[in-house]
Amino acid sequence: MKNVKTRGTSQGGWSQARYQRHIGNFHLHHVKDVVDVLDRVVQQEDIPYILISCDEVTLPLLRDQLPKHLADKVVDHIRVEAHAAAAEVLQASLEAMQKVNAQTDREKVSAAIGAYRSGGLGVVGPEETLSALIKGQVDDLLIAADLQRMQAIGTAAGSANDASLAEPVLESTAAGEPAGAEPEIVRLADELVAKAKQTSAQITFIEDAELLADYGGVAALLRFKI
Repeated sequence: MKNVKTRGTSQGGWSQARYQRHIGNFHLHHVKDVVDVLDRVVQQEDIPYILISCDEVTLPLLRDQLPKHLADKVVDHIRVEAHAAAAEVLQASLEAMQKVNAQTDREKVSAAIGAYRSGGLGVVGPEETLSALIKGQVDDLLIAADLQRMQAIGTAAGSANDASLAEPVLESTAAGEPAGAEPEIVRLADELVAKAKQTSAQITFIEDAELLADYGGVAALLRFKI
């Protein structure tokens, strides 16, 4: 959204002070208008994350006007020129979100492993995670996005106690991986994702396969223990 541009003046004295207050009020109202539009878009599009791009002077003013439900969604302040092309804005946004996602992935995996080790609401490994999914325990399924590096799952797939795993290997892709991946891996990955969707569990594809390398590429945060 756009408003009328403002610029400084060199009148001096009381006139200058009144003019500056006028400009300050104008900027405040503009920021409030921006926040109103942002709030509407976020709600309509169910947007989970917000990136802010503005000058250092406006940033604190904008943050002060953000209601808590919007402020909690702000994940980064990116720096692009005011008249940058859409492609530049998109590229800067993608780079920022890649960093955010990497940090979120590390935090989720760490939480799941920590909870598992302490006997809390966490589980690791394909067989144990599948069992928890079948029981409806899983709140967030964490699965390595790179199925080619999930070789440990192949063995577990043959021993998992679920009849649906004996179905023919799916020819479609799983988690963005080509159908040429190991059949057992593709089948189990599809089964994990399907069970997560059936039980309304969140699904997080972990980009850094090393985070789950010691656990067969699979872990989960649980809703409850049995």
